[in-house]
Amino acid sequence: MKNDTLWKGIMEDLVEDFLAFFFPEQFHRVDFARGVEFLDKELDAWGKTKDSVSKNRVADKLIKVWMKDGQEQCFLIHVEVQGYSDKDFGHRMFQNYYPIIDRYGQPVRALAIYTDTVTKWHVDEYRSIFHDTELIYRFRSYSLIQQDSNDLRRTGNLFGFILEIARRAIDSGLDDNSIIKEKLELIQFYLSCGLNPEKLHSIVYFITLYQKFNEPESHLIFESKLDEIFKNKQYMGIKEAVLAEAKEQGIE
Repeated sequence: MKNDTLWKGIMEDLVEDFLAFFFPEQFHRVDFARGVEFLDKELDAWGKTKDSVSKNRVADKLIKVWMKDGQEQCFLIHVEVQGYSDKDFGHRMFQNYYPIIDRYGQPVRALAIYTDTVTKWHVDEYRSIFHDTELIYRFRSYSLIQQDSNDLRRTGNLFGFILEIARRAIDSGLDDNSIIKEKLELIQFYLSCGLNPEKLHSIVYFITLYQKFNEPESHLIFESKLDEIFKNKQYMGIKEAVLAEAKEQGIE
Protein backbone atom coordinates (compact mmCIF):
# COMPACT_ATOMS: atom_id res chain seq x y z
CA MET A 1 0.00 0.00 0.00
CA LYS A 2 1.38 3.40 -0.98
CA ASN A 3 2.08 5.76 1.88
CA ASP A 4 0.61 8.74 0.03
CA THR A 5 -2.77 6.99 0.17
CA LEU A 6 -2.42 6.77 3.94
CA TRP A 7 -1.44 10.44 4.20
CA LYS A 8 -4.42 11.56 2.14
CA GLY A 9 -6.80 9.40 4.14
CA ILE A 10 -5.53 10.45 7.55
CA MET A 11 -5.67 14.14 6.60
CA GLU A 12 -9.38 13.72 5.92
CA ASP A 13 -10.03 11.75 9.11
CA LEU A 14 -8.10 14.22 11.28
CA VAL A 15 -8.65 17.37 9.26
CA GLU A 16 -9.35 19.64 12.25
CA ASP A 17 -6.28 18.37 14.07
CA PHE A 18 -4.26 18.75 10.87
CA LEU A 19 -5.28 22.38 10.40
CA ALA A 20 -4.72 23.15 14.08
CA PHE A 21 -1.19 21.73 13.88
CA PHE A 22 -0.01 23.46 10.72
CA PHE A 23 -2.18 26.59 10.67
CA PRO A 24 -2.74 27.53 14.34
CA GLU A 25 -2.82 31.23 13.55
CA GLN A 26 -5.97 30.76 11.44
CA PHE A 27 -7.54 27.70 13.04
CA HIS A 28 -9.71 29.68 15.48
CA ARG A 29 -11.21 31.61 12.55
CA VAL A 30 -12.42 28.50 10.70
CA ASP A 31 -16.17 27.85 10.82
CA PHE A 32 -16.20 24.06 11.14
CA ALA A 33 -19.97 24.13 11.63
CA ARG A 34 -20.20 24.68 7.87
CA GLY A 35 -18.16 21.57 7.20
CA VAL A 36 -14.98 20.98 5.24
CA GLU A 37 -14.76 20.12 1.54
CA PHE A 38 -12.06 18.01 -0.10
CA LEU A 39 -11.71 19.05 -3.72
CA ASP A 40 -8.90 16.77 -4.91
CA LYS A 41 -11.07 14.57 -7.15
CA GLU A 42 -12.98 17.55 -8.51
CA LEU A 43 -9.76 19.33 -9.39
CA ASP A 44 -8.27 16.16 -10.86
CA ALA A 45 -11.32 15.61 -13.07
CA TRP A 46 -11.20 19.22 -14.18
CA GLY A 47 -7.48 18.95 -14.96
CA LYS A 48 -8.05 15.98 -17.24
CA THR A 49 -10.37 18.08 -19.39
CA LYS A 50 -7.57 20.58 -20.04
CA ASP A 51 -4.74 20.20 -22.52
CA SER A 52 -1.69 18.06 -21.77
CA VAL A 53 0.21 20.99 -20.25
CA SER A 54 -2.23 21.03 -17.31
CA LYS A 55 -2.40 17.29 -16.71
CA ASN A 56 -0.98 15.90 -13.47
CA ARG A 57 -0.51 19.41 -12.10
CA VAL A 58 -2.92 19.15 -9.20
CA ALA A 59 -2.53 19.17 -5.45
CA ASP A 60 -2.27 15.91 -3.54
CA LYS A 61 -4.77 17.30 -1.09
CA LEU A 62 -6.99 20.33 -1.61
CA ILE A 63 -9.10 21.40 1.37
CA LYS A 64 -11.72 24.14 1.31
CA VAL A 65 -12.94 25.72 4.54
CA TRP A 66 -15.11 28.69 5.40
CA MET A 67 -14.03 31.35 7.84
CA LYS A 68 -16.34 32.62 10.59
CA ASP A 69 -16.58 35.98 8.84
CA GLY A 70 -18.13 34.21 5.84
CA GLN A 71 -14.99 34.34 3.70
CA GLU A 72 -14.18 31.26 1.65
CA GLN A 73 -10.58 30.11 1.63
CA CYS A 74 -8.71 27.16 0.15
CA PHE A 75 -5.79 25.29 1.64
CA LEU A 76 -3.52 23.56 -0.85
CA ILE A 77 -1.83 20.63 0.85
CA HIS A 78 0.95 18.88 -1.02
CA VAL A 79 2.45 15.94 0.86
CA GLU A 80 5.81 14.68 -0.35
CA VAL A 81 6.38 11.05 0.61
CA GLN A 82 9.13 10.12 -1.84
CA GLY A 83 12.34 8.89 -0.30
CA TYR A 84 14.70 10.34 -2.87
CA SER A 85 16.06 13.74 -3.86
CA ASP A 86 14.06 15.87 -6.28
CA LYS A 87 15.72 19.09 -7.36
CA ASP A 88 12.59 20.06 -9.29
CA PHE A 89 10.22 19.79 -6.35
CA GLY A 90 9.78 23.57 -6.00
CA HIS A 91 8.74 23.73 -9.64
CA ARG A 92 6.23 20.92 -9.12
CA MET A 93 4.77 22.76 -6.15
CA PHE A 94 4.18 25.75 -8.43
CA GLN A 95 2.65 23.46 -11.05
CA ASN A 96 0.23 22.24 -8.37
CA TYR A 97 -0.57 25.79 -7.29
CA TYR A 98 -1.40 27.32 -10.64
CA PRO A 99 -4.38 25.11 -11.67
CA ILE A 100 -6.12 25.93 -8.38
CA ILE A 101 -5.86 29.66 -9.00
CA ASP A 102 -6.98 29.04 -12.57
CA ARG A 103 -9.90 26.82 -11.55
CA TYR A 104 -11.25 28.48 -8.40
CA GLY A 105 -9.84 32.00 -8.36
CA GLN A 106 -9.35 31.68 -4.59
CA PRO A 107 -6.35 32.51 -2.39
CA VAL A 108 -4.31 29.41 -1.53
CA ARG A 109 -2.00 28.39 1.31
CA ALA A 110 0.47 25.72 0.31
CA LEU A 111 2.33 23.24 2.48
CA ALA A 112 4.98 20.66 1.62
CA ILE A 113 5.64 17.91 4.16
CA TYR A 114 8.96 16.20 3.50
CA THR A 115 9.19 12.65 4.81
CA ASP A 116 12.54 11.71 3.28
CA THR A 117 15.99 12.24 4.78
CA VAL A 118 17.81 14.37 2.20
CA THR A 119 17.31 17.91 3.52
CA LYS A 120 19.31 19.47 0.70
CA TRP A 121 16.19 19.48 -1.46
CA HIS A 122 13.72 20.49 1.26
CA VAL A 123 12.96 23.81 -0.38
CA ASP A 124 10.29 26.38 0.47
CA GLU A 125 10.19 28.38 -2.76
CA TYR A 126 10.37 28.27 -6.53
CA ARG A 127 12.09 31.01 -8.57
CA SER A 128 12.08 31.63 -12.28
CA ILE A 129 14.15 34.48 -13.70
CA PHE A 130 14.45 35.47 -17.34
CA HIS A 131 16.06 38.84 -18.04
CA ASP A 132 13.86 41.44 -16.28
CA THR A 133 11.01 39.01 -15.57
CA GLU A 134 11.06 37.20 -12.24
CA LEU A 135 8.65 34.83 -10.52
CA ILE A 136 8.95 33.93 -6.83
CA TYR A 137 6.58 31.36 -5.35
CA ARG A 138 7.01 30.68 -1.62
CA PHE A 139 5.22 28.00 0.36
CA ARG A 140 5.35 26.56 3.85
CA SER A 141 7.57 23.51 4.25
CA TYR A 142 7.92 20.98 7.04
CA SER A 143 10.89 18.63 7.23
CA LEU A 144 10.01 15.58 9.30
CA ILE A 145 13.61 14.40 9.72
CA GLN A 146 14.39 17.61 11.60
CA GLN A 147 11.71 16.98 14.22
CA ASP A 148 12.03 15.18 17.54
CA SER A 149 9.56 12.32 18.06
CA ASN A 150 9.03 13.13 21.73
CA ASP A 151 8.34 16.79 20.94
CA LEU A 152 5.69 15.74 18.44
CA ARG A 153 4.01 13.61 21.11
CA ARG A 154 4.12 16.44 23.62
CA THR A 155 2.08 18.68 21.32
CA GLY A 156 -0.99 16.69 22.39
CA ASN A 157 -2.32 17.21 18.85
CA LEU A 158 -3.58 14.06 17.13
CA PHE A 159 -1.85 14.98 13.89
CA GLY A 160 1.29 15.50 15.93
CA PHE A 161 0.84 11.84 16.90
CA ILE A 162 0.66 10.91 13.21
CA LEU A 163 3.85 12.83 12.53
CA GLU A 164 5.47 11.04 15.47
CA ILE A 165 4.59 7.70 13.89
CA ALA A 166 6.08 8.77 10.56
CA ARG A 167 9.17 10.25 12.24
CA ARG A 168 9.90 7.03 14.12
CA ALA A 169 9.51 5.07 10.87
CA ILE A 170 12.35 7.09 9.33
CA ASP A 171 14.88 5.58 11.72
CA SER A 172 16.40 2.64 9.88
CA GLY A 173 17.97 -0.55 11.15
CA LEU A 174 15.03 -1.92 13.15
CA ASP A 175 14.25 -5.61 12.79
CA ASP A 176 10.66 -6.83 12.62
CA ASN A 177 10.48 -7.67 16.31
CA SER A 178 11.60 -4.14 17.19
CA ILE A 179 9.06 -2.65 14.76
CA ILE A 180 6.27 -4.75 16.31
CA LYS A 181 7.30 -3.64 19.80
CA GLU A 182 7.41 0.03 18.80
CA LYS A 183 4.03 -0.11 17.04
CA LEU A 184 2.38 -1.73 20.05
CA GLU A 185 3.95 0.76 22.46
CA LEU A 186 2.57 3.62 20.36
CA ILE A 187 -0.89 2.06 20.31
CA GLN A 188 -0.87 1.48 24.06
CA PHE A 189 0.05 5.13 24.61
CA TYR A 190 -2.75 6.40 22.37
CA LEU A 191 -5.19 4.09 24.13
CA SER A 192 -4.20 5.68 27.43
CA CYS A 193 -5.07 9.14 26.08
CA GLY A 194 -8.81 8.48 26.01
CA LEU A 195 -9.17 9.47 22.37
CA ASN A 196 -12.38 9.54 20.36
CA PRO A 197 -12.84 5.88 19.23
CA GLU A 198 -13.22 6.74 15.56
CA LYS A 199 -10.07 8.87 15.54
CA LEU A 200 -8.22 6.24 17.55
CA HIS A 201 -9.06 3.59 14.95
CA SER A 202 -7.79 5.88 12.19
CA ILE A 203 -4.50 6.35 14.03
CA VAL A 204 -4.18 2.61 14.67
CA TYR A 205 -4.80 1.86 11.01
CA PHE A 206 -2.12 4.38 10.05
CA ILE A 207 0.35 2.74 12.46
CA THR A 208 -0.50 -0.71 11.12
CA LEU A 209 0.18 0.08 7.46
CA TYR A 210 2.63 2.99 7.41
CA GLN A 211 5.86 1.25 8.42
CA LYS A 212 6.35 -1.98 6.49
CA PHE A 213 7.68 -5.23 7.89
CA ASN A 214 10.53 -7.12 6.26
CA GLU A 215 8.68 -10.45 6.37
CA PRO A 216 4.94 -11.02 5.69
CA GLU A 217 4.71 -13.31 8.73
CA SER A 218 5.56 -10.35 10.98
CA HIS A 219 2.39 -8.56 9.95
CA LEU A 220 0.34 -11.57 11.01
CA ILE A 221 2.09 -11.62 14.38
CA PHE A 222 1.41 -7.93 14.82
CA GLU A 223 -2.26 -8.33 13.86
CA SER A 224 -2.61 -11.14 16.39
CA LYS A 225 -1.20 -8.98 19.18
CA LEU A 226 -3.39 -6.11 18.03
CA ASP A 227 -6.48 -8.32 18.25
CA GLU A 228 -5.57 -9.15 21.83
CA ILE A 229 -5.71 -5.41 22.58
CA PHE A 230 -8.91 -4.56 20.71
CA LYS A 231 -10.69 -7.93 20.69
CA ASN A 232 -12.02 -7.13 17.20
CA LYS A 233 -10.98 -5.92 13.78
CA GLN A 234 -13.40 -3.04 13.30
CA TYR A 235 -11.07 -0.38 11.94
CA MET A 236 -12.61 2.79 10.63
CA GLY A 237 -11.59 5.92 8.76
CA ILE A 238 -8.67 5.67 6.35
CA LYS A 239 -9.53 2.02 5.74
CA GLU A 240 -11.94 3.29 3.09
CA ALA A 241 -9.12 5.14 1.30
CA VAL A 242 -6.90 2.05 1.39
CA LEU A 243 -9.65 -0.23 0.08
CA ALA A 244 -10.46 2.22 -2.70
CA GLU A 245 -6.88 2.06 -3.94
CA ALA A 246 -6.84 -1.72 -3.66
CA LYS A 247 -10.02 -1.87 -5.71
CA GLU A 248 -8.48 0.32 -8.41
CA GLN A 249 -5.51 -2.04 -8.56
CA GLY A 250 -7.77 -5.05 -8.88
CA ILE A 251 -6.57 -6.51 -5.58
CA GLU A 252 -9.05 -8.70 -3.74
